[in-house]
Parts: sequence; structure tokens; C-alpha cells
Amino acid sequence: MKKIVLIEDDLLLVQNLTEILREEGFEVVPTSSGIEGLNLVKFHLPDLVICDILLPEFNGLVIKDELNKDPFVSTIPFIFLTAKSGKEDIRKGMEVGADDYLIKPFTVEDLLKSIYSRLKKNDIFKKHTKELTKSITLSLPHEFNNPLLTVLGYSEIIMDMGGDTKNINSEIIKYAGIINSAGKELHGLLKRFLLISKLETIFSDADEVKKYNENRTKFIWSADIKNNIIELSREKYDNMVIVQENSENVLLNISGEDIEILYTELLENAFKFKAKNTQVYVSESIEDRFYCLQFKNFGRGMTKEQISRIGIFQQFDRERYEQKGSGLGLSIAKRLIELNKGYLRIESLLKVETIVYLYVPMKVE
Repeated sequence: MKKIVLIEDDLLLVQNLTEILREEGFEVVPTSSGIEGLNLVKFHLPDLVICDILLPEFNGLVIKDELNKDPFVSTIPFIFLTAKSGKEDIRKGMEVGADDYLIKPFTVEDLLKSIYSRLKKNDIFKKHTKELTKSITLSLPHEFNNPLLTVLGYSEIIMDMGGDTKNINSEIIKYAGIINSAGKELHGLLKRFLLISKLETIFSDADEVKKYNENRTKFIWSADIKNNIIELSREKYDNMVIVQENSENVLLNISGEDIEILYTELLENAFKFKAKNTQVYVSESIEDRFYCLQFKNFGRGMTKEQISRIGIFQQFDRERYEQKGSGLGLSIAKRLIELNKGYLRIESLLKVETIVYLYVPMKVE
């Protein structure tokens, strides 16, 4: 169902348009406030925006101009409504990037024609963009992988020569170690790009999703397996606190490989984006028919907008922070758990804490 945000201060018109559009099969989010409308567009990421130009707080031109500054919403089709018919007003609307301009009073037929035309055009744009993104994400990591493996291989050879000081000095060994460490980090990132590319490819094909679900196997999530992952994580991270609220074995409707990827990605995400000298807490519980893992860290937190925009290649406020990480962890976890009929939920207080809840379906015998 296509979603439309309707911003109009004429309450009667809002009511009428909302009824018409809902009868036409659209999901409508109406508001008479310009400020609220701007926030609703950023939060809901609708398929189309219908906005009056003359609004009491700030006008539609300002709203569209603000949306243009945000890459997540700047390309959403935008239709202006106005009682003004002057060429100057139409020109201003087009200058800020409006896709259409309907002059009041307009007919329902004109409105629907405009809506369907803009949605069709945007669907074509999205399709081409998706195909381009798919092509890039599937090809580039492979192109980088082969030369990177060469760098790793030869740096390890140089490091192994360290015992023979006649052949190579200690300074070169040191630099080879730095190169090797950076190479391993980059190789890990490439593997994660390949994983998210694979997940996105599956999600874009209904038959692939069906096949994935048919091949899904049950897995016993035991204390021994958890402890092994935890010990490996402790070797990599300091200040990790594990709170085990449920120590019994759990039969999950997910493969062992997938649950380990989910656990590792969310754990690494929590550590990458925590504040210095703070701890990360991992706890577990059973809620209804779901096994729930909770990852809690203290630090920057996330806004509701940021949570709603979790997606491929996204890391928020990169220019303001120096933490390492591509921001792929949450994207991978979200896609992977959705494929396994579970879900991800995030609670966050900005600049205080973030809790990521992972709900994994349990196997029902």
C-alpha cells in the first residue's frame, strides 16, 4: 500500500482528501501543521507528499526546501496545492523541486492523475536505482577481494621472515604487521558487504525468499555455544558484561550460522558505537514464542528518525564521530532476522543509551 503524507491547514479539505485517497487504496497520514508535516515525512518516508503552499507556521516552499537538504527524503514526489495561479508562484514551486502544482479548486480526477503519474515515474526511478545498486554491491567487493588477498599473503610472508634478521630488518617487519592488520580489517569489511549484498538480492526476489525459508533448519542454542562466542568476543573487546537470564538450551527456528552472525554483528555494533570507558550488556530472555537477545550500550544513542532509516551502508553522524565501523551491523541484522521470520526492535535515549532487541523465532514441535 502506497503511503501519502498530506499537509493542509483547511481541515474540511484534509478530511475530504483523506477519505478519497483511502477509498482509492492509499495509506494517508494527514496533518494541518507545517512543522509536524516536515517531521512526519522524515519519520514515515512516504511514497508521495501533498502539501499546501500557504501554511500558518511556515509555508510549503520552506518545507520542500528543508526536505531537499535530506538525501533520504529529497527525491520523494512532491505535489503543491495552492489557491494562487500566478506564474511567479508556480515558478517558485518548481524551483524548489516540486513535481506538480495543483491550483484550487481542482477536481478529484486531476488530483488522482497527478498522484498516479508521479508514483509511476518514481517507481521507474527506484527500479533503475535498485538495479544499479545491486550491480555495484555485487561486483565491487569481488573486484577488491583478489588484490587484497595478495596484500595479506605477501605481508604474512614478510612477517614470517622476521626470524631471519639477515634477510630483513625489524622496522620492515613492523610495517608489514601494520599492513597485514589493516588488510584483515578491510577483508572483514568486504565479507560483510558481500553478505548484505546477498541478503538484499534474496529480498528482491520472492522466489528466493521462499527458497530460503524452505531450507531453514532448526538449531539448538546451547550454553556451550553461547560461551564459545562470548569468549571469542572477550578476546576482541574489553569491558563486556554478559547477563544470562536464561541458561537453558533453546530450540530455535534458525540455522546455527545465521544466529552466530546475528549475535556477532549486534555485539560488534554495540562496542563500536559505545562511549569510552563504558560497558556493553548482553542479556537474554524468552518472550512468547521468541527467544530475545538484548544488546545495551551507553553513548550517543539514536533518534527516532535514525532508527526508522536503518538500511544498507548507513552510519549516522559520521562526520562528528571517529569510531570505526561502516554501520553495516544493524542493516545485516535487520535483513537476516527478517528472512528468518523474526524482527529487530530498538529503544534509544539520545546521548544516553541504546538497547537493541533481537527476536528469534523458537521451534515449535
